[in-house]
Amino acid sequence: MTRRKAKATDIDANQGAVSKVNPAKVLHKKRRGSSPSSQKRLESLIHLDASYSMAMQAMTTDAATVEEQLATMARAIEKLTKTVEDKDLEIASLMNKLEAQNMEGTSHDASHPPGFTPKGVRIADQSRKLMMGDQTGKLKQTDDGNHVLSSNQ
Repeated sequence: MTRRKAKATDIDANQGAVSKVNPAKVLHKKRRGSSPSSQKRLESLIHLDASYSMAMQAMTTDAATVEEQLATMARAIEKLTKTVEDKDLEIASLMNKLEAQNMEGTSHDASHPPGFTPKGVRIADQSRKLMMGDQTGKLKQTDDGNHVLSSNQ
């Protein structure tokens, strides 16, 4: 028996037409003088009808707009993809900032806060060294542990 045939039907004796009826009403009418086997069969028809109608309702709700639903889903996927890409860029930017801070933090002496100048070091001397420029692209380490630019000598 197919699902379509599982629908409870009632034949009108006067018109001979088949019309769909509520299975619960048919069950109520049949209970008065029906056998237990016919009641079980009717109850199974009702169960089939209920599950069939729920499935059909789920499948046919706005069935004409399946294309619209697909388009809506496609737009939602595009938005989610863009959001993920934006978050990836934001994460990459934050990672770059963190790496820059880590690099900056390792170039300074950890015992001194940024902007601290130890006694005996003159800022003018350091700025003059920086303004000279790097002729060779090499750094030379002095006896006190500082790095200075060196030239070919």
